[in-house]
Amino acid sequence: MCMSMPCGCRFWRWCACRLRRCCPSSALLHFILAELRPIYPLYLSAYGIITKGGSQTFQKYTVTSDFALNETMLDRFFCIEEEVMWGCWTPMAAWQPRKCWPQALSNRDRLYWFNVICISLNVGFVVVLMVYLARKGAFASGFSSGHYLACTWRLGESPVYRCCITSMILCFSAGFLTALLMTSRKIDMLRGIGLEVAVIVVSIICLWQRQSPPFTFSNKLETLCFRRPWHSILWQTNE
Repeated sequence: MCMSMPCGCRFWRWCACRLRRCCPSSALLHFILAELRPIYPLYLSAYGIITKGGSQTFQKYTVTSDFALNETMLDRFFCIEEEVMWGCWTPMAAWQPRKCWPQALSNRDRLYWFNVICISLNVGFVVVLMVYLARKGAFASGFSSGHYLACTWRLGESPVYRCCITSMILCFSAGFLTALLMTSRKIDMLRGIGLEVAVIVVSIICLWQRQSPPFTFSNKLETLCFRRPWHSILWQTNE
């Protein structure tokens, strides 16, 4: 048993045993770190598209702006990129523009709202799935329990999961097309975001194609407890 450490058993093995079987929060931790792994590169790539698109859009205004003493074009471009990254996290009302930012340019608030929408989509997706699994009792036991495995297997085939993935695909597609239409340097933007688009596509495919086990499992499986090393909570999925 996990609760009683046998004589001669090392302390770290005892802790790992408790983590696998006796700690209900390990299932929640495993779901966030391993099962939802594609959601993190998905957001980071979307954030990269926002920053690159914003830089491509706003750098054209730097040529006609007045340069400071000893300021080069490269310095101005770096300054614009810093302002774009800062603008993704700061609303327009709380923003104090630097000298490199054209005074006539006041539409930087779009970056902030694009980023807010991306964060909201990802957080909403995670929260909906966590609530769904919590109502099924998936987090009531450790991540090596059969009940947790069965719940995650059923999740990929549930209408709730498919609806969330479809909503994310539609929203990301609409946001990408909107950002592309808003920029005046469409070709330059498309050339610079190829990697980000590829990562987003691969992440969505990984989320969509959740693999169920090649066998029909019964309710008896939910009463079992499997041996899983403690470090697998970071990288081993249930598929």
